[in-house]
Amino acid sequence: MTDTLKITNENRAEYEFKKVRFEGHIEIAGNMEWVRFACLYASKSIRALAGSGIEARLGIRAGLGIKSGLGIKAGSGIKAGSGIESGEGIEAGSDIEAKFLSAKLRIFAGLISWRLPTESELEIRAEIRSGTVAFGRVIYPKA
Repeated sequence: MTDTLKITNENRAEYEFKKVRFEGHIEIAGNMEWVRFACLYASKSIRALAGSGIEARLGIRAGLGIKSGLGIKAGSGIKAGSGIESGEGIEAGSDIEAKFLSAKLRIFAGLISWRLPTESELEIRAEIRSGTVAFGRVIYPKA
């Protein structure tokens, strides 16, 4: 049985604005709006239930998938072993990598504000299942 770190309103202060690295799944309770981290890593999946979004000052990484009821925002890259799904949009300061992306609204990669992004920081290496790529360059994975 795989462990799951559950972040709720009751324990939110223990994790918010911190580097969170967990061997297993991370689940963020619903209706918490934006839950902010320094960086977020799970060896398995990261899931924010309806009414909750994930924001990391640095990057977000999951060995499996990332799913959020609201949006997903990272100051640097976002990487998932399978898919990334967002109830709103996906924003990354640098590249995004997954097997697929699904967003209700728009997808952005390379949103570095203090310098121009490099070509590799603009890359979205994933199949786009839904959403509009507003900024970044899609590189479809090889079959």
